[in-house]
Amino acid sequence: MRRATARRARGTRVSRSGAGTRAPRGARTSSRRGGAKRPPGRAARARRGRRDPHREHTLSLAQPAHSQEAPMPAHSLYRALEDALRGVRYRRRFPPGVYIDIGARAGYPFWRKELGLGRGNVVVHAFEPNPASMAELLPYAERFPKLHLHPQAVSLENGKRRFHVTRNPDCATLLEPIAEVAEQNALIPPHSLDVVETIEVETVTLQSFLQRERIESVELLKVDTEGHDLDVVRSASDDIRRIKRIKMEVQSGPEYYVGGTREEQAVAYLNERGFRLVKKWDHPHGWAHDLTFERNSLR
Repeated sequence: MRRATARRARGTRVSRSGAGTRAPRGARTSSRRGGAKRPPGRAARARRGRRDPHREHTLSLAQPAHSQEAPMPAHSLYRALEDALRGVRYRRRFPPGVYIDIGARAGYPFWRKELGLGRGNVVVHAFEPNPASMAELLPYAERFPKLHLHPQAVSLENGKRRFHVTRNPDCATLLEPIAEVAEQNALIPPHSLDVVETIEVETVTLQSFLQRERIESVELLKVDTEGHDLDVVRSASDDIRRIKRIKMEVQSGPEYYVGGTREEQAVAYLNERGFRLVKKWDHPHGWAHDLTFERNSLR
């Protein structure tokens, strides 16, 4: 009975005298106060959201920097990656292809939301030598068959090296941390760089990995290895030609990893190999930058 009454009420207008009159067939009616318009239909929403086809695969690096007051993810490099590559227009935000994440501890949100992992031909190779951090990533590999985890560090030689596990897992590195220097920065949590354990890990060069996996093209190489970033890029040797874009972290303040990568070193090395710097993002603590490089041929 209630349903029948409701159906009759939807097709009835109320006159000033209060008597109900039947609305003409085809006339639009609204149950909202003040005769508010109905929300746009599916076709209208599609027209509004239509994108310029000429921008489908354009890398826009002129996005405004996010305010430091905005909530930051567990690892700030992924926020910088999202900012730098947000302008790539594709159904899944990024073009399909191969992505390599070296230092992948907190990478899942970026792989899933920005790269579209699990939705199309997106392949992610993630390197993480810290056993505890790798254990946190294993469930994702079981869920996504195109996510390949590698419990190795990337360096200049294939072999083994000492790996320093720090109190803050985000600061673990192949280099020697200088904890007392980091303590001078009030924006870095205390004791973050204190070494709690030193372990031996397997290392592999990027060149040997690319050749072994027969990877001919890499959409993005992301490197965040706490000071060791330039050596990772160098390990690609001549096969750096297979990489379209590189995202890496460099030190900008006092040295808090012995021999850590500096901005001028990274820029000089990559300029000589056909890359240009297209964006620099400052870390909130002020002692590091994230640099985005793009191959000149992509202009």
